[in-house]
Amino acid sequence: MTGKKMVYALWVAREDFARKYPERVKFVLDTILESKDYAHKNINEIANFLGKEKNIDCAFMKEYLHTLNYDLDSESKESLELYFRYAMECGIINSVKLRFFESSGHRQ
Repeated sequence: MTGKKMVYALWVAREDFARKYPERVKFVLDTILESKDYAHKNINEIANFLGKEKNIDCAFMKEYLHTLNYDLDSESKESLELYFRYAMECGIINSVKLRFFESSGHRQ
């Protein structure tokens, strides 16, 4: 309805937790990034498995997986900020400020 990208999911951690346990947050972040890399390198195998498991054409499944964006780019961040602003205006949530975890070599 907004004409913006749809962000379907985020991985989040409470700021106080991330500050107290940065090594735990970094471990989970590294694991997620490794999983993403594995999925990109093995997309055919994953598409075939999902297609057979869900009785969906494997070629369609591969194309579908290629259409998903697994990165949070600037356009996606704008979409989230608009979504949160609308949710706040509707009284669904309080103010939200997006902040990203930073550790050696990673900014997410």
